[in-house]
Amino acid sequence: MELFPVPARKLLPHRPPMLCIDALIAFQNAPDLCPVPPGGVDGGQDSPVAIVNTQAETETHLHAGHLLLHNGALTEAGCVELAAQSIAAMKGYAETMLGMPIRKGFLAAVRDFSFTGQARAGDTLRIAVGVTAEVAGISLVEAVIRRRGSGKDHPILARGSLKVYAPDNADLRR
Repeated sequence: MELFPVPARKLLPHRPPMLCIDALIAFQNAPDLCPVPPGGVDGGQDSPVAIVNTQAETETHLHAGHLLLHNGALTEAGCVELAAQSIAAMKGYAETMLGMPIRKGFLAAVRDFSFTGQARAGDTLRIAVGVTAEVAGISLVEAVIRRRGSGKDHPILARGSLKVYAPDNADLRR
């Protein structure tokens, strides 16, 4: 895999205009496994739960006419989509690094998203995502969206939790 930034088109099946992020700009992976309590999470056999510290950051420029803009402003649903595509880029990169095919994934839930700022056409955004836990193809992910160069001068525009499901590719062929 090449050095960062990695174009999003190499990591996601999306193509313009549905490809809404530009590039993966950072990736860190430090997973740890812990056993599931007896009986497993679903009352069945024991299986490990990954308590994951996988983090990534993507970037996108909101050009005039960007799919996620309405009247020149990024919509709340657009923030969620940017987070979901950032998760897909992170997972696609991790799978590529392991020599695995990139799996399709599905957004399963959105929780506690708060929107504290507004992005407009011309802004460049950084989307940070971090997997906090994974089990049976389901990942719990935290996302934070800021303008590029964010710090005290550029507060968080949106943040929240997402749940994504990425089944084995074999499961999709059934």
